[in-house]
Amino acid sequence: MIDTEKIPSGGNAACANLSEKKENEKKKRSRVKQLLADVKKQVEFWFSDVNLHKDKFMKNIIEQSRDGYIDISVLTSFNRMKFFTTDVKLIARALKNSPIVEVNLEGTHVRRKNPLGESPKDVDSRTVYVELLPKTVTHVWLERVFSKCGNVVYVSIPRYKSTGHPKGFGFVEFETEEQAQKAIEVIERVRKSGCPVLLIAPFWKSRLRFPELVQMTGEVPWPVPLRKDLLTQAKGTIWHLRPDLWALHVWPLNGYEDKVLNTITEARAPSTRRLNALKWSVFSSWCLDKHFEPISCEVPVMLSFLQELLDAGMTPRPGQDSVLSEH
Repeated sequence: MIDTEKIPSGGNAACANLSEKKENEKKKRSRVKQLLADVKKQVEFWFSDVNLHKDKFMKNIIEQSRDGYIDISVLTSFNRMKFFTTDVKLIARALKNSPIVEVNLEGTHVRRKNPLGESPKDVDSRTVYVELLPKTVTHVWLERVFSKCGNVVYVSIPRYKSTGHPKGFGFVEFETEEQAQKAIEVIERVRKSGCPVLLIAPFWKSRLRFPELVQMTGEVPWPVPLRKDLLTQAKGTIWHLRPDLWALHVWPLNGYEDKVLNTITEARAPSTRRLNALKWSVFSSWCLDKHFEPISCEVPVMLSFLQELLDAGMTPRPGQDSVLSEH
């Protein structure tokens, strides 16, 4: 008599493979869709009024071209487009339904649909000066931060020619003066009262600094939900290994006071703080070279960074550093 329970089910394996194949195809379509959207947004920005009134290089290319058409291969020579793709056909596909630009019948050239208007006179009143920016600042990050105040149409981050590093300040142009004024009011409020801080930390009453942490808290801390998809800003792809053991809570702090900063930074040993600062510096520099945003990059980006370290001869550490490899 044959024990059928020990015979692997070929049908189940086939279903699993089919399901995995469909999931991979779905992810691939999602990546392509996002890539097309990013390419479209970038090209439309290059051809927009707000950019052409400032970008003399791009404006000259358009004026010297025939009927305003620019060879798409010219766009592929720009570093920003190289980051996305150098496939001319894919770029033409992304611009198919654009309201700002149009592609010729051959799919090789692109131009604006409408003539360039007059340079606006109220640019200064719609522009906000921002300072004390970190070295890792990017256009995407600034746009996302200030988009809460209104529609950001242009971001400028001056950089040193020798190193390419930001100079620590920037300019954010809004669509209207009212939106710019709202951003100025937010900045002034931050300067006067300090930024609100949400500290994610364990609720450990036995720790020496627990009473001081309670004093700094503006409200009663609340526990972090154990749902793993809520413990991340990376679309549910990163989570704490064992949140139930750490009893993580959200501590709403009063602001960026010296007391707050000292408590947070002194919570770890000096050697650990120096090591963490060094790691962040290396990772941030790598992200800037690869045109990624270090503050909100996803898991594949971090894994690529770690793989390059391994390829360079670095030795992986067991323990906490292995969390990324497990998830």
